[in-house]
Amino acid sequence: MFYKLKVVVLCMIGGIFLITSLANAQELKRVVINNIPCIASSEVESTLYQNSKENMIFTGVFYNNKKLLNFFVNYDTGKWSFVVVNMDGTSCLFFYGDGFRTNVSMGG
Repeated sequence: MFYKLKVVVLCMIGGIFLITSLANAQELKRVVINNIPCIASSEVESTLYQNSKENMIFTGVFYNNKKLLNFFVNYDTGKWSFVVVNMDGTSCLFFYGDGFRTNVSMGG
């Protein structure tokens, strides 16, 4: 079961790399790239907190240390956001949703 989870995560990261490579490095204002909302990285944490009281719970580096992966959660409401930070100063919201839980059995 953990193998399947690893494959899913790797596919998600691969998709993120492909989509984020399309970002326009010149614009820091709010843009939408292939229907993916992007804003200045300096605004991400405050925007997510103001809109849904989400706090960052983890971050990680990928794509040869050129991109960051940030995960934000509101533990009370279960809302979550998956954000990729680009070297050009933009951050893009790739996934978001509801129902975040911890300690969920994976089964199998």
